Amino acid sequence: MHERHVYRNELQFYMAIGMCILAGMMMMGGVLHAVKHSFVLGMLFVAINCIMIVVVFGRMALTVVIASGSGVHVANMFSSFDLQWGEIDHFDLGAHGKVMSQVCRVHLNNGRVLSAFAVQENRIGGGSAVRMVDELNRELETRRASGSIADGGTAGKEPPSPSVGESAVSSGEGERIK
Repeated sequence: MHERHVYRNELQFYMAIGMCILAGMMMMGGVLHAVKHSFVLGMLFVAINCIMIVVVFGRMALTVVIASGSGVHVANMFSSFDLQWGEIDHFDLGAHGKVMSQVCRVHLNNGRVLSAFAVQENRIGGGSAVRMVDELNRELETRRASGSIADGGTAGKEPPSPSVGESAVSSGEGERIK
């Protein structure tokens, strides 16, 4: 049985939690101030803004990449997805749009590239994202070497169509049935 590994940017996690706490304190102070001065519209404005801050930063704190025996679960801020190890070609760090320059990217065998925002290098650096991506690639290679997943170059791709004169019947050698 394989272990479960959790990957996330710790600085991002603690900053997001801190922002949630700060927003809660701002909301309490703003609401109390608005109540004291009977400023209902101001109270609503402060409450709505603070709730939005808590939602965004709360979701940021929940971003995670979990590697387990069956595959990888990625929880981004507003979406999540599960991948089996056989679907993944490799992991790397790269650009996501024009804003985020060092985000973990999951390259799939079918050519798609998905982003995992829990693993990203921040401006402070430290190399933690590089280390996490290296660990994910090592785990992927270990699984390939052990034969627990199909070859990274062919898993998840459609088999090539037979050319004229070739048989479409497989000999069954080297195939696995799960």
